[in-house]
Amino acid sequence: MRIVLDTNFLIYSVKYNIFQQLEEPGMKILLPFQALKEIEMLSKTARKGKDREAAKMALQLTKKFIKVEKISARNADDAALNLAIQEKASLATLDKGLMKKAGENGVKTVGIRQKSYIDL
Repeated sequence: MRIVLDTNFLIYSVKYNIFQQLEEPGMKILLPFQALKEIEMLSKTARKGKDREAAKMALQLTKKFIKVEKISARNADDAALNLAIQEKASLATLDKGLMKKAGENGVKTVGIRQKSYIDL
């Protein structure tokens, strides 16, 4: 299974300590380069300490488990959607607007339920 993560999904899966649910055999986790840049920025500038720490942890996970892909797009959300379409992957997002766009483009979405599990 292929999954493209957006910025918030990655940070919140770390914050809620559920990222490991994605670490299954055969799972290919992708992140657009634009989202990586957002996470790098949040690791330095997030107002809440917990968000800053989650962003730092997300960066560490990116180096170990996530393949970062370059794709042309205006912003991280568009990049995540375009990458999901290109890779025929599911899109992991918490953004309702992005979920709607994904559905309109035939892309399955993945979310977080009750802050305790990833809804594949």
